Amino acid sequence: ARMNAISSVARRSLHFYAFGLIAALFLISRLSAADVVMTQTLPAYGGGLDVDGDVALVGDPGNDDQGEDVGAVHVLSRIAGRWTETDIFYPADPSTATGFGQDIALDGARALIVASGEAFIVELQDGIWVQQDQLLPDCAPACDTYFRRGSLALSQDHAALGAWRAGSSGLVYVFKKRRAGWRQEALLEPTDKRVSEFGASVALDGQTLIVGAPETSTYKVPVSGAAYVYRRRGTTWTERAQLGGCHYYAHCGMEVAVHEGTAAVSSFYQAEYGDTTGSVYLYSGFASNWVSEGRVKGDWEMPGNYFGNSLRNPGDAIALGDGILVAGDPLDHRSGSEFASAYLFRRIDGAWVRMQKFAPDGVATPEDFGSQLVLSGTTLMAGVSDRLYVYEIGREIAIDVIPGNPHNALNLQTQERFWVAAVSDTDFDALQIDPDSVRLGPNDAASDAHRVRNVNADGLPDLELRFQTEAVDLSCGQGTLTLTGLTYSGGSVRGEDLIEVRGCIDAEIRITVKAPPFSSDRGLVSLSDRSLYVVLMSQEGFDPGTVDTASIRLADTGAAPRGINLVDRNGDGVLDLRLRYRLSDVSLSCGDLNIWVSGMTSAGTTFSGLLALAVSGCP
Repeated sequence: ARMNAISSVARRSLHFYAFGLIAALFLISRLSAADVVMTQTLPAYGGGLDVDGDVALVGDPGNDDQGEDVGAVHVLSRIAGRWTETDIFYPADPSTATGFGQDIALDGARALIVASGEAFIVELQDGIWVQQDQLLPDCAPACDTYFRRGSLALSQDHAALGAWRAGSSGLVYVFKKRRAGWRQEALLEPTDKRVSEFGASVALDGQTLIVGAPETSTYKVPVSGAAYVYRRRGTTWTERAQLGGCHYYAHCGMEVAVHEGTAAVSSFYQAEYGDTTGSVYLYSGFASNWVSEGRVKGDWEMPGNYFGNSLRNPGDAIALGDGILVAGDPLDHRSGSEFASAYLFRRIDGAWVRMQKFAPDGVATPEDFGSQLVLSGTTLMAGVSDRLYVYEIGREIAIDVIPGNPHNALNLQTQERFWVAAVSDTDFDALQIDPDSVRLGPNDAASDAHRVRNVNADGLPDLELRFQTEAVDLSCGQGTLTLTGLTYSGGSVRGEDLIEVRGCIDAEIRITVKAPPFSSDRGLVSLSDRSLYVVLMSQEGFDPGTVDTASIRLADTGAAPRGINLVDRNGDGVLDLRLRYRLSDVSLSCGDLNIWVSGMTSAGTTFSGLLALAVSGCP
C-alpha cells in the first residue's frame, strides 16, 4: 500500500528550461523482457490511487452522483487474478464535501481520503466502507488546516499529513487512532531556519516517518533540499537523521518513500547537467543510522526530464517495495519529442540495478504516465488522467535444484532427467505458477512433467518440475541455473540455484582412481569394514596437490571424506591424494560397482574418474 506521499510543492519551480543539446547515454541492463507485465487497463478519474493486497481504491473527485463535484471513491477487488470494480462510496455528508477522493492512502481495511484540503478516515466494516472520523489538528479552526493533495501517509493506527505552507517553514501533523477517535499525537516542525517547505512530502512505515523539505538550503549548498527521518517511541516523535548528499539546487525531498528500512528521495535537478533532469537517491538504515546506497537515473539525461517526479497532483512518481523501486519519467525527451515511461530497479548485492524500462504503448504514451505509481507486493498500478494500468512485477523466488541432493549434483552420464522445485513461502504460493510457462537454463528448456510436493518439510506445497538433462544444455563444473516463468495472473517469476554438473567426459580431465589393494584393477571392500580408502592418482596434467578438497564428490552419495592426506602410492615421486570415507556414509550395495569420483582443482578445472569396487559382506 502507499505509505508514501509526494511533493507537488515547488510545482512553481517545475517549469521548462531552454532545451540544450546534450548527449544521452542509453543504458541497457534488464533481467528479462517479461520482468514487468501489463495485465489490465481500467478506467481512472483523475483522483487519488492506492492498492493494498487484493483491494485498490480509485478516487473520482469530480463525481456528481451525490451533487456537483462532491466526489467518490471506486473500490476494485482482485478476483481470480482479475481486477473488477465491486463498490463505490461517498462522503458521509455530501452537502459539505467537495472533491472527495482527490488523494488516497490505503492500509489494510483503513483508508485516508482527502477532499479539498480536508482529511477523512474510512474503514471497511462488514463489507462496507464507512467514514469514521475527520482528522483535525488541535489548533483547528484557528490554524492552517488545509492539507495539500499529495502529502499524506497512513500506516496501521497512525496517519501523517503535511502542511508545507503552515508556520514559518512548514508543518507535519501526526494523528493516532484512540478509543474516542483519531486525535493529533504530534506536531512536527523544523528547528533550523534554513529548512523550507517542510512537509511537502511524507512517507510512513510503522514507527518511521520521512519528511521531505525540497526548498531547504544547507551550508554552502543552496536549495539542495533534504529529507528528515523521525522515529516514534511511545507517543513521542523525534528527529533522528537527515538524508542528505544532494547537489545544489537539487530540490531533494520532492517525493519520498520508505519501506522496511529502505528510503527513497527524489530530486528534479542535477547540478552536473545544469537543468531539470531528475534522479532518485536511495538510503538504508534504522533510527539514526542511515547510509547512502547511491542514486538512480533515467536513460536520457537531457534538460526537462523529470525522472522520479510527478506532473500530476496528486501523484507518486516513486514506489518502493521489497528490494524493488519503480520510478516514473513522465517527460522523457528524445530527439525533441516527449515520451513517458517508468523504470524498474532491483537491489542486488546492495546495489540498485536497472532491470527494465516500460510504458503502456511501448512508444507513444500519455505524457503523465509515470506520475502516479503505487505498489503492493508485486502488483503495480500506474494512473493517468483517464486510465489505470495494472502490472505484475517479476518476483524473485527460491528454487531447489534436485531436491534432497545436498550438493545439487547432476551426472550427465547417469541422469537423463532431473527435478527442480519452485519453493513456496509465507508470502508466495508456488502453485500460482503456470507449469507450461516455466523455462530453465541457457536453452530455456521446458519441463516435461510436474507435481506438487513439500520438498523442504515446512508444511507448504511446492511445485516440482521435471526436465530432460539433454534439453537443458548444461556445462560441466559448478554454476548457476536460472528458472523463469509466469503466474496464472501474468506476473513473472525468477529463481536461481547452484548446480554441480559432472560427467562431461570431453570437457574434463580423466583421472585414475584406485582403492586398495592397489595391485588389482578393482578395489576390494567388505560391508563389515569401517572405512573406504580412495586414492586420486597423480598423472601428467593432474597434480592431486592442487585439488579443491571441498569439491570432491563420491557419486551422488553426498558423503564427505573423514580424512585427507598426500602419499606417493605409485612411486613416481609425485604425491597422490588419499581420501578416507566412513563406510556407513557411502551406502554401498554388494557386487561389482563403478562409482564416479569428481571434483575441481583450485584453478577451476574439473576432473572425474571411475572407481571400480568389488563389494562383499552382504547378509
